[in-house]
Amino acid sequence: MLARNYFSFSVLVFLAAFVILPSSKLVNSFYYLFIALPGLVYLAVHFKVLRPTGALEYLWLAFIGYCLIFGLVNDTKFAKYALYVFVFVGVVARLVAAEWFNQSIFARAMFWSLLGYVIISAIWYGLTGSYQYGDRIVELPQRLYGPIFTSILICSSLVLVGPVWFRERAIFEALIGLAVAVFCVVVILQSRTGIVGLLLWALLVWCLLVYKNIRRVRVLGLLAIVPVVGLVLIAVNADALVPLWQRADAGRFEIWQYYLSGWQSCGLLAGCGLDFEMSRQIKGQTILHAHSIFIALGVHLGLVPLLLFTSMMLVGLYLAVKQKNWWGGFLAMALLLCNLDGNMVIASPNELWLLVWLPLALIMNTACQQRGAV
Repeated sequence: MLARNYFSFSVLVFLAAFVILPSSKLVNSFYYLFIALPGLVYLAVHFKVLRPTGALEYLWLAFIGYCLIFGLVNDTKFAKYALYVFVFVGVVARLVAAEWFNQSIFARAMFWSLLGYVIISAIWYGLTGSYQYGDRIVELPQRLYGPIFTSILICSSLVLVGPVWFRERAIFEALIGLAVAVFCVVVILQSRTGIVGLLLWALLVWCLLVYKNIRRVRVLGLLAIVPVVGLVLIAVNADALVPLWQRADAGRFEIWQYYLSGWQSCGLLAGCGLDFEMSRQIKGQTILHAHSIFIALGVHLGLVPLLLFTSMMLVGLYLAVKQKNWWGGFLAMALLLCNLDGNMVIASPNELWLLVWLPLALIMNTACQQRGAV
């Protein structure tokens, strides 16, 4: 019980560190000292808790094992990252209390903390003269600095907090939350990936309400969607946000075509290795990654880990549906949007840990509890 409470609290602080601490070095140091090191020791001593209990965990071990071996053969730094991810998933899947992360207070805290972080950052930048209204904030002040990943986290947390609003009939909070979320994503962060996420969320809500066939709630759901559509339409016609629409797809299709062509040239099975980079510019900008977690896996590591990763995610989503676990919705939104802007899922602590590995590990945790393995 003591270990479970310790690791649960440490993971919560680790999540908060992304909006509190100002650098990757500090966030990484916290993870190494307070989660990775004690987690590795605990898992080494109690190694039996790592025994896989279902298809999801076998797929996970196969995937992370492939990455570890690939790293040891080609790049020990990559093997180190694979070990970090292995420990994080192992700790969350086996050593934390999943109920801490399934409570409505956590969903609300995550959602409103992200919105508060974006708004406070925008106010601070405005007061210091760093940005003017209508300027796209290209870097937020703390570790969670990327506007695109911040918008993806907002959309994913919206999937998590939505059922809380529905259960508690918190219509006023839902309307305010939606309006603020749209303002943050469209006006402050100016993230087209985030706009796609908001529209997907609105579509999901409407489909669920139609499926439930609840007429009164369906009307309220339609009213809840109005701020999303309305603010997006306002943003489209706002002169200050013209650059947001002028960026169009930012060359995504050209980038994907280039990486896929390179992958085909290298060989689908083996991939192009970790050093593969784009050798030309798109729309005057140097492209540093594939802008898709799935394409990045295939290009750099090959077909086998891509298939393992995809299968693992599909099984995880299937289990989440069986569990009626809304972390599956969080994960689904994250996967869809990270296919528009994401890189390698095996890396040092970054936003993809929060978007992909955290929800997957919590789904594993619940599955293990249901089987009596935790």
